[in-house]
Amino acid sequence: MIKPFNKIIKIFNKHKLWDDQIELVGSWCFYLYQKYLGVKKFPLKTQDIDILINIPYKRKKQINLLNDFKEIGFVEDFKNDGTIFITNGEFKIEFLVPKRGPGTEEIVKIKPLSITAVSLRHLDMLFEEPIILIENNIRIKLPNPTQFILHKLLISSRRRIQEKKIKDIQQAIYTYPIIDGENLKKEFSKLSKNAKQKIMKNLKYAIEKIPLEDKIISNIIFTLQ
Repeated sequence: MIKPFNKIIKIFNKHKLWDDQIELVGSWCFYLYQKYLGVKKFPLKTQDIDILINIPYKRKKQINLLNDFKEIGFVEDFKNDGTIFITNGEFKIEFLVPKRGPGTEEIVKIKPLSITAVSLRHLDMLFEEPIILIENNIRIKLPNPTQFILHKLLISSRRRIQEKKIKDIQQAIYTYPIIDGENLKKEFSKLSKNAKQKIMKNLKYAIEKIPLEDKIISNIIFTLQ
């Protein structure tokens, strides 16, 4: 499973896209935290690869990113709600952009890359002080772990499936030991009142649903208060 993943990220490296405001986010980002930053091991059960792109996205030379993926066996496909992704039957790659302002999520065309992306809320925080890791000699840009934690704790409130909600929270609490608590508190203080309330609610929910991690969850709550 790792070899196909390396082929995927190599395409972004080929076009130097990691030098732009493009990041690998989601569970594969968490996998790299485990591999290189000492985050507690947690089984990776997803083939979904999420790529975050900041907008407006500008590039001097337009490329057809979809053609690059077709060369390694990917095709374009659609979900039931009409959103677009690309897949090779094993991996599914979805492009995401931040949703800003009022209105519902929508599909956004990224013309410089010849792809489409889905706009979602609460993604802007992941662009704050990103980090670079090297996987198989390939540079990859990832969210700062502190922002990753806050994002996971925030979006878990939107999950309708309990298993996915718990997985988001688990990834956040397992990442917590590698970051500075005071910095987490500082970044938490910048969030809206509504976002803070959702995060604290999700942490209290986690104490009930993930009792084996109650000490570290209580530590996070104490840090944020």
